[in-house]
Amino acid sequence: MKSVKTAKDDSPRIIELLNQALKVEYGMIVHYPRIASSIDDKETKEMALRLGEDSVRHADVVAKAVQELGGKPIWSFDSFPEFDNLVQIFRIQLDKEKRALNLHTEVASLVLNPVLRDKFTQIAKEEKEHIKLVETILSKLGEKVIR
Repeated sequence: MKSVKTAKDDSPRIIELLNQALKVEYGMIVHYPRIASSIDDKETKEMALRLGEDSVRHADVVAKAVQELGGKPIWSFDSFPEFDNLVQIFRIQLDKEKRALNLHTEVASLVLNPVLRDKFTQIAKEEKEHIKLVETILSKLGEKVIR
């Protein structure tokens, strides 16, 4: 595997941030189909499935970057949420999307390799879209979203 050019001291920090992203945001990806199956509204269900699909794609990019930087991806999948309603699940997911945005933005600022930097800049941009998407899902589920 090719080694990505970064500042020598930054690689461990970048790997740490990327592994945080794997834990924070991608811990729920295995549950999106089950969560979506609990949603009656077709449009809202499709939004939830899109979040899951995008997250799987992002997780793949993150894991590969960790390996390219000489680290080992640390996967941690959450147990299925025990909340009794979808609003609680998506409130937590909204916080995770915001945290992921911060992590990917920080990674993009630290990586010297322009190709990898562009990947994480794009993922950060998509995380902003995910935040809006989760807010829309919450709105459709009857939750007032306060910005």
